[in-house]
Amino acid sequence: MILREQDNDFPVVAHRCSERLMYASQEWEMPSDYPTPCLFTTGGIVIGDDLIMSYGAADQKAGISWVNFAELVEYIKQFDAEGRKVE
Repeated sequence: MILREQDNDFPVVAHRCSERLMYASQEWEMPSDYPTPCLFTTGGIVIGDDLIMSYGAADQKAGISWVNFAELVEYIKQFDAEGRKVE
């Protein structure tokens, strides 16, 4: 999601995707003793054109993923604050 800062208040959601962008798909991301695949980002940094993110997988492993940052932002901006596609 993309947040908009507000003076002296919490940020508000400006854009939100209608669905998750990361899914567990690798065997090591879905350990047998954890019934539900679970990925969560733990940090990120922009290097050049890429957003490189570390993420946890089911509280047992850590991974690294990357995406073109500008393309990601443009994709997310296609949705409003409730996740509806902006026409």
